[in-house]
Amino acid sequence: MTLAALFRRRFEIRVEFLTLAVAILLATVYNAPLWRDLFTLHSPVAPHDALFLISLLLFLVAVFTGLLLIFAFRYVYRPLIVLTFLTAPVALYYMQAYGVMIDASMIQNVVETDSREAVEQLSWGLLGYFLLLGVIPAGAVAVTIRPRFDATVPRQVVRNAVGIAGCALAIAAIVYPLYQDYASLFRNHRELRLLVNPTNYLYAGARYYWRANSAGAHAALRPIGEDAARASSWAAHHKHAVVVLVVGETARAQNFGVFGYARNTTPHLAEGQVHLFNNFYSCGTTTSVSVPCMFSLLSGSSYDEAQAHGTENVLDVIARAGFQVIWRDNNSGCKGVCDRVEYEDVSHAATAHCTDQECFDEVLLDHLEARIRSSTGDVFVVLHQKGSHGPAYYERVPAEFKQFLPDCENSELQQCSRDEIVNAYDNTILYTDYFLWRLIALLQNLSTVDDTAMIYVSDHGESLGERNLYLHGTPYFIAPEEQIHIPFAVWLSEGFRGEFGVDESCIEERKNNRYTHANLFHSLLGLMAIDTAAYEADLDLFSGCMRQPALANINAPAIEFHPESAKQILMSN
Repeated sequence: MTLAALFRRRFEIRVEFLTLAVAILLATVYNAPLWRDLFTLHSPVAPHDALFLISLLLFLVAVFTGLLLIFAFRYVYRPLIVLTFLTAPVALYYMQAYGVMIDASMIQNVVETDSREAVEQLSWGLLGYFLLLGVIPAGAVAVTIRPRFDATVPRQVVRNAVGIAGCALAIAAIVYPLYQDYASLFRNHRELRLLVNPTNYLYAGARYYWRANSAGAHAALRPIGEDAARASSWAAHHKHAVVVLVVGETARAQNFGVFGYARNTTPHLAEGQVHLFNNFYSCGTTTSVSVPCMFSLLSGSSYDEAQAHGTENVLDVIARAGFQVIWRDNNSGCKGVCDRVEYEDVSHAATAHCTDQECFDEVLLDHLEARIRSSTGDVFVVLHQKGSHGPAYYERVPAEFKQFLPDCENSELQQCSRDEIVNAYDNTILYTDYFLWRLIALLQNLSTVDDTAMIYVSDHGESLGERNLYLHGTPYFIAPEEQIHIPFAVWLSEGFRGEFGVDESCIEERKNNRYTHANLFHSLLGLMAIDTAAYEADLDLFSGCMRQPALANINAPAIEFHPESAKQILMSN
């Protein structure tokens, strides 16, 4: 029988039996990554482990059956099943191919991804999953298989209720004899719930929607640092100051030569007068989380996305202190951070640094010197890189920076060897090193008339196949080191060091201390000598290393974040 003939036929089946069949299919085929991890946890599989895994399969079937029966009504049930079959294979593909887990942050990252990044994620593998596990079963349910319902809604309600009650009893009977095994699994491996397809993306999507539309998300913007002003050290300042913050993308510290990586991926940073911090960590594993977080007064363990989006950030404080603040972007936007400052999107510029697909990061430097020289006061610039954004690492660098070969030239990473993937990624770090060197040269040139400084920090790291994980976005509480250990670097011109009395040996002594994105807010204010009650010296990694810090203080090497202090600041405004 041909496929066309099959679709012309009509099969009628009781809705309960169709639900059971769909539940079995979901629990097995569409949850392959979950079973992969479960078998890894119970390897080698002893007889008791085999019994527990079989019970887990029955548990999932009963749960899916009960959930589907809630919606087993005419005009509702079939569209729901079709939609499930069309979406579950997409989640399955990314979990299978890249080892990702799906939570609300991952959904946010998907929603906020721009069109070019979205196109990079498309592949023949994804199309194959979608057609084989999506279109074919969805088409069968939509055209060929007809669920049979009771003639009246009340009778169908009774049938569904009986079925749901039966599923609940089955779940109890399955779990009770092996309660200790279930309790241990759910307590020690909470991350597994993020692999249960399709409940993972449905729950994550609902959480993301609730957070985005909660009352706090639309409340009036809460001001901070309304008292921001220049510290007394500015009184004798002879030149304008120019501070540039480079927000890197997907750069992990493990692949920086200056931090001990076997390859020399950072020849320029190794030669420059740059302070390099090798124990710095991100506050998220995605751009949509890390970028708002790093600029927020609330960071680390106290970070709340809705509250942070409803509160001003360090850019507002810096602008209030009299700096001209400019955000230049070669990525997918500033995630709301730059909404109240000058914004320039250079990712579509018509320059020599751009191709038909995208712009290389050097576009961020085009006309930057002239732009700064035309300013009449002190300037703070944020340069948001495209950096090492994957999976198409090979598209992030000009041809002359493809030094590590052969490199993976395919966004479908599973088609490449791990060596090829690492080569492609290392080329992006080599290019970032060159980009930073060019920026430092530009700032050095400006230092004849301005006091200049640069800070570089990545938003998060990246997995390159370690523990079968690729890309980023793993929930933070289980995120591997590769996704959260990031580079942090500081360069200060001679004029800046002199005007602000910077003790470079003091900064060098702190390069191995542990810091996080939670330190950025306060360190920027400290470096730029801005006084405000929102500033906390204990979180400023420059504190005590400048002649006149923003608030007199303190010996503060190793930094720990104190969430209650930030919350008190917010409560007082």
